[in-house]
Amino acid sequence: QVTGDTVLKYSFSTDQGNTWAAPIQINTSGSPVGTLHNNVFAWPVAGDDGRVDIAWYGTPGVAPNPSNGPDSCTGCDWSLWMVQTLNGHAATPTFTAPILASEHFNHRGTMNTLIGGQNGDRTLGDFLQLRMGPNGEAEIGYADSNNIDEASAPHGMFVRQNGGSGLLVASSPVNIPGLAPFNAVSDPTNDGKYEVNGLSSANMPQLDITNSSVSLLTKAPCSAAAPCYQVVMKLNNLSLAPTTAQDPDLDLVWLTQWFVPSTTDLNGGKNFFVYAESFNGAPLQCYAGENAEQVVGGGVSLTYPGATQLPAANCRSTTGHNGTITIDVPLSNVNEPGAIDNRLHEVTASTMTLQQPANTVPPVFGIGGSLFNLIDVAQGYTFDSTVH
Repeated sequence: QVTGDTVLKYSFSTDQGNTWAAPIQINTSGSPVGTLHNNVFAWPVAGDDGRVDIAWYGTPGVAPNPSNGPDSCTGCDWSLWMVQTLNGHAATPTFTAPILASEHFNHRGTMNTLIGGQNGDRTLGDFLQLRMGPNGEAEIGYADSNNIDEASAPHGMFVRQNGGSGLLVASSPVNIPGLAPFNAVSDPTNDGKYEVNGLSSANMPQLDITNSSVSLLTKAPCSAAAPCYQVVMKLNNLSLAPTTAQDPDLDLVWLTQWFVPSTTDLNGGKNFFVYAESFNGAPLQCYAGENAEQVVGGGVSLTYPGATQLPAANCRSTTGHNGTITIDVPLSNVNEPGAIDNRLHEVTASTMTLQQPANTVPPVFGIGGSLFNLIDVAQGYTFDSTVH
């Protein structure tokens, strides 16, 4: 059993692991939230001589004593962190201060990292992985559980370093533009495909995203007193008809979702969404809601069942080449008390096909919705109404 705090220690070998340098403790006191405790799931990756990145989950909170381990921290907010050294073979290697890689905290509450004396859910699984990209940049896969189904259905997340020192001398400093867009993002064409059993269909242009954007709307059908988020998705060639030669499902969904982390939500925040939907070519209907889940085998799958139907005036489309779907969702429909800021985080546009409407199974306490095929998805971005 592990008791007390857990710290990060670093050691290295220059003879294939036959001998090791005396371990040193990595200083986590310089993080933006103060000293980090309960540091778990550490994952290193090495590049050129002496260059090492380390990623892990850590929190400024402290687990009670006695407890079932360092991750028995009921009120803790955990984030994804990374440090880097460029002189990892020195007598005393120096590391950067912890860098917040997840943009915001990605889990609230206890975790399970030990077998025996278990103390919490396994919502973060063991999904944290760190790899070096082709330019020496850090690439990290992790989980974010800030949603109504916190205990069982985290989102798989991916972040990529876009600047600063890298692990390859020849391409350091790293300079990868376009990885941190605000308010809008473009998406390549001809990738709206139904993929199953190792096969890909031809492109379905009505589900092929070319652009996604969010803005703040204070005019009709909304107002300054009752503003909306205007969510716009541009498509390669929009029609409402399914392409059954490529995908047999008749229900088409154009969905945009985002995270709102919260300081007061017991689950860490909300995963809100809006979508437009057409069943077998019928007129569009638009909905707002938050994620749910369905049991699949021994696990669960995220679903997106609409809970609130929006008026026709808030749900519009322009069909044809470079067609658009525009959804005006009142802020009151997607409000989260205690939001950490006024931003919408990880805004992600996607298109889907389903056998039945997305809310055929209405959500009840985060359970419900319909399973879907993911056809196209655009890079995530952040919405901030103060950024122009």
